[in-house]
Amino acid sequence: MWLKLTKGEMVSAELDISSIRMVNKHWMGDRSELCLGEGCPFCIAGIPRQRRYQATLVVDRKAVNWEFGALVMRRVSRIDHSLATMEVTITRRGEGKRTRYDVRRPGRARTEDTTGKEAPPVQSKYLGGKYGHMVRH
Repeated sequence: MWLKLTKGEMVSAELDISSIRMVNKHWMGDRSELCLGEGCPFCIAGIPRQRRYQATLVVDRKAVNWEFGALVMRRVSRIDHSLATMEVTITRRGEGKRTRYDVRRPGRARTEDTTGKEAPPVQSKYLGGKYGHMVRH
């Protein structure tokens, strides 16, 4: 099950830091497809790939998957995460291509980043693989 929020909706969740992994995907106009790495037909067709991140959240005692982009990854990276899991609130802002997610720890100020820079590398055994999608559990 994947986390899906509507505009303005907020959810409290427990984010499993160790579950964060990077995947490369190709946007096909109405959906995304996983980059298959070397020989990928989408790469060969010249469709650019995008770095995406996936993590496991616990919402209302149920595990759900969440996929997000580099901007959210920068925000998550800024939150002190000395523990394996952390409480976060996630709020969806906007719709369509203007969708943004606000991620913060409960009771803390909102984390903002408007620099547009690439997300910093995250140290995790789950982000390995030549193409970023070869995740071994």
